[in-house]
Amino acid sequence: MHARGLVHGDIKPGNIVVTPEGLATLADFGAAHRVGGAATLTPRRPAGYTPDYAAPEVVRGRPERASDVFSLAATLHHLVPGRPPRPDATAADADPYVLARRAARGEVELAADLGVLSEDQGPVSRRRADTVAPDRWPLDDDERLLLVVLGQRYLLYEEDPRPLSHSRGAEQLRYLRPEESWSERKVEYRIEAVRRRLHGTGFPHPLMHDTSAGRPSDDSLLHNLLKGLVESATLVPPDLDLVEQDGP
Repeated sequence: MHARGLVHGDIKPGNIVVTPEGLATLADFGAAHRVGGAATLTPRRPAGYTPDYAAPEVVRGRPERASDVFSLAATLHHLVPGRPPRPDATAADADPYVLARRAARGEVELAADLGVLSEDQGPVSRRRADTVAPDRWPLDDDERLLLVVLGQRYLLYEEDPRPLSHSRGAEQLRYLRPEESWSERKVEYRIEAVRRRLHGTGFPHPLMHDTSAGRPSDDSLLHNLLKGLVESATLVPPDLDLVEQDGP
């Protein structure tokens, strides 16, 4: 597979099948990438991954051959203690952004116990851990550039990311696209238009004011928008190239 320039991208226990002859083979190439590319073999945008086993560069959208070696090592680790090397990923209520951030930083917690031979079995095994399936939301080119500018800290998986202010976003957009006359008011208008369009479509976080629960700030709603777009892989780290490629 690697000799043919392909990276599987989602090696985990659930994607390894043993044949009747006892041969272990890889299954489910839905997240496979060509070496050196961010596009999958099927969808345009990068596909999903499994935080329990993903290499940092896979989460960042830059898979390489070594990514599969990392995921295979995480799978082999699972054979001993009965869990992947990221135990927090086993929690049903785990924050998807936090899981992605830990995976992007390569954080692992290696077990020192005897696994199934130990009295302490540790976290529940996730041999069928779910791939984070992309659920991408439609954005036009201008909206994508705007949201990448405002959400750079989210795409870098910072600890506690906050959006760039509208004024600073407008300033950077005027530098990137001087012919388009970006202003603070234009940024605010375009963000509100995206929030209104995605509201009520199943977006994972609130995008509009709920008067019955008090009025959240627009900054909080923009935070919700950016967090949901990164969690869903609508915005991915390679999109940061737009900020550089569009410069003079």
